[in-house]
Amino acid sequence: MIKLIEDLKTGDVIKSEIKDGTGRVVVKIGSKVTPLLLKRLAKWGVKNVEIEGQEPKVEAKKVEKVAEKKPQNINKELVIRIAKKFSRVREDPFMDKLMKLTIKHLSAHAKPES
Repeated sequence: MIKLIEDLKTGDVIKSEIKDGTGRVVVKIGSKVTPLLLKRLAKWGVKNVEIEGQEPKVEAKKVEKVAEKKPQNINKELVIRIAKKFSRVREDPFMDKLMKLTIKHLSAHAKPES
């Protein structure tokens, strides 16, 4: 599960390595989040981290809402697939906006369904 830095809790367990700009591992897999680590992550400019835990379930109603808002000339199945791909990162406002722009772009360039 990917969490924003401000949503991390002491004791959360890091699921993937965090590397610095040179590619050196600065936080290992399995490290526990501590107050000191939170300060360091903020100082390093890290915005989100993958932690161990249950993956969020894609709620069918939310996916359907996104699909319903689509223009008529885009395939509903495609919108659902896009929404599922972004489901793990939708809490990030930037990623949510990117998902909506992706759907809007595809709808503007889609061929009408026959």
